[in-house]
Amino acid sequence: MSAPGWVSARVRSARGQRLIVTHRADEPCWLDIAATFWDGRLEGLERVRSSAGAVVTRGRVGGNVSYFFKRFRVRGVRDALKRLLRGSRALRAHAGGDLAVACGFHAPRVVCRIETSCCGLPGESALVTAAVEGAFDLRQWLSRADLGVCGDRDAKRRLVRDFAAEVGRWHALGLYHGDMRLGNVFCRRDRDGFAFVWLDNERNRRFAALRWRHRIQNLVQVNCDSDGVTLCDRMRFFRAYLERTPLDFAARRRAMREVLERTRARWRVWGHL
Repeated sequence: MSAPGWVSARVRSARGQRLIVTHRADEPCWLDIAATFWDGRLEGLERVRSSAGAVVTRGRVGGNVSYFFKRFRVRGVRDALKRLLRGSRALRAHAGGDLAVACGFHAPRVVCRIETSCCGLPGESALVTAAVEGAFDLRQWLSRADLGVCGDRDAKRRLVRDFAAEVGRWHALGLYHGDMRLGNVFCRRDRDGFAFVWLDNERNRRFAALRWRHRIQNLVQVNCDSDGVTLCDRMRFFRAYLERTPLDFAARRRAMREVLERTRARWRVWGHL
């Protein structure tokens, strides 16, 4: 990615690792920060929960701003081939976030991208983003009483409707999110309701018309969470979703049936049934 305002430079970490660091032109400090981070010498970082394919840490760097450092592992030959064809995982996450923003959605602000290679072959990469202050993921909104939604029926209904409208807007624009689980959607309350910030944008794609399998996959990802979610919440979500992405009667029935069947199948595997 060579977007206006971004520059790339080659640097070496203290351990001799060659890095390609991409940062905003007016923030050259990220060259030194990236090299220090890559060697594991950046102080003040704390590990946070992440998938097996990445290591995520959080800390304050150079002031009061908190950042997330997401280091993507190479999960095998398939990952290496993808990078050769489509760029590093950090690059794809960066591009996916930019795609969401260009379509009118919110994603964490990227400040730095780090990429490596070994003997000409692509290696690990990392993406550094500014933390979204005052926001919590949707799982927390639905389960934590201190956030003021669990015990407030009207607030919970508003949250569910606003989120459904947001998902519907994604799909109406032909957008697919690679992992639309509630833990990947941060939310904060504002005067007009709830505002959402989308994480894990590595597999975002846009189509002229959203493919059916992508629609169902996203809806299943949303529907699989069970903590703090009732049957009424699910039905309220689906009705509000359809207001933004109208489907004919047959398509609605098909979508509800497929989402229900695939959700139950996942719950059986997870031992939830």
